[in-house]
Amino acid sequence: MPTIEEKKDEELIALYIQGDARALEMLIQRYLTPIYRYALQFSGNADETEDITQETFLKFWKNIAKYKQGEKFSSWLFRIAHNAAIDHIRKRRFMPFSFFDRDEGNSIADTLEDTEPLSDELFARVESARALERYLQKLSPQHRAVLHLHYYEELPFIDIGRILGVPLDTAKSQHRRALFALRKLIPNEDAPNW
Repeated sequence: MPTIEEKKDEELIALYIQGDARALEMLIQRYLTPIYRYALQFSGNADETEDITQETFLKFWKNIAKYKQGEKFSSWLFRIAHNAAIDHIRKRRFMPFSFFDRDEGNSIADTLEDTEPLSDELFARVESARALERYLQKLSPQHRAVLHLHYYEELPFIDIGRILGVPLDTAKSQHRRALFALRKLIPNEDAPNW
């Protein structure tokens, strides 16, 4: 019989609903770091990141009964984190309007051929993680979010779309735009082979 640490997310939710508090602790332990890293992409500072993370887990706890079995738990939880981050940023009231752009894609930009290096090559060419983080912080929160979910959390675009509340094609389009914006920020000294 698997230990509580070995149980799948859905099994832990069922155990918690049945009254096992250890299952909730295990879910929080499992997702605390990924949710914190995701919230950091929005806020940029530790205090706000902690607030967003705490709000995420509070909303998760309050709404655990609304979780639908069969739905991917990590996508559901990251969607809560995404909404908590947006709520937090809206409270600050200095968010650029472009962050809330939910268009279905720019048909001209989406059809242009991308002759730049592949995304994996782009990330490999940045000499240090610290430099990459500096460049990522210059991107819009939406661009940081899509890159974080795809490269750090290794989520497929279908899950990213669910988390961001956009269709699959829009998630892919936002990813392309984020990479394009990142390429423009990285100077030649950090990408010597370009």
